[in-house]
Amino acid sequence: MEISNMDPPTRAGAVETTPLLEGDGKRSVQAVDVVPMKFRDMPVAAESIRKAFEDDPLMEYFDAADTAPFPVSRRKLIDMVDWMGAMHQERMLTVEGGMSLMKYGPPGNQTNLPSVAFLRDSLGRLRPEECAKRWKEFGAKARELVSAAFGEKVADMMEIQVLATDPDAQGRGYASALVKYVLRQGDADGRDVWLLTTSAYGFYEHFGFVTVRSGKVGEDNPAWDGEPITLRIMHRTARASLAQASSEPKSPVMYTV
Repeated sequence: MEISNMDPPTRAGAVETTPLLEGDGKRSVQAVDVVPMKFRDMPVAAESIRKAFEDDPLMEYFDAADTAPFPVSRRKLIDMVDWMGAMHQERMLTVEGGMSLMKYGPPGNQTNLPSVAFLRDSLGRLRPEECAKRWKEFGAKARELVSAAFGEKVADMMEIQVLATDPDAQGRGYASALVKYVLRQGDADGRDVWLLTTSAYGFYEHFGFVTVRSGKVGEDNPAWDGEPITLRIMHRTARASLAQASSEPKSPVMYTV
C-alpha cells in the first residue's frame, strides 16, 4: 500500500478509553461474539459511531466547520458507503449487531474499491470549504506521520482503521474483543499492527501498543479557536501469543514531529 493512496478515514481511531475491568484491576474475560458486519447492522452501527465520537477532539474540529445542511445524515451516509465496501472486502466486524464495530485492513486489502471511493469522495464534496480544508489537513498530516513512522514497511502491516462502541455498551469488553481479533490474526501471520488515534491511546496501551509518532492539526488554522488536536500513531509488534504480550512491560515512547 502506498502511503499517498491511504483511504482518507471517515473516523480516526478508537474512542472507548476504558478496558473492561474487574475489582482487582485486571481485565475480566467474558464471551463476546465477534462477527462480520451485515447490511442490517449498519443503521445501529451508524448511530453507535455518532454517539461514540461525539466528544472526540478531532471530530469537534471537523464538526465546527460543517455548516452545510444535514451534517449528521451526511456523515452517517458517508460511513455506511465506506462500510459497504469494507464488508465486500471482508474487513468489517461487529459485536451485538452494530453496538460495537471495527474496520481493519490486512496487507494488500487496506483501501476501498474504486467505485466506493468515488461515491464517498463525491459525498465528501458536499462539505463546506473550511470543513473540506480541515479534512485535507488531517489526511496530509496522517500520511506524513505514518510515512515517518514506518516508511515502506507499512505495506506489510495490519491497520485498525475504525473502532467504536456505543457509549451505552462500553465497559462490556466489546472493543477489547475486536482489538484482540485483529491482534490474534496479526500474531498468527507475523504481522505488526498500527493505528491512528487522538485521545484513546491509554486504551491501546493495555494491548501493548506504543506511540511512535505524534503531530498536531489545527495549530496553524486562524479559523479554529480551540486547542490543537494531537494525532498519535501507535504500533504493536507481532508476538507469539496474547498471553505472552500481556506479561510484557508496556512503556509508551513518543516522538514528536
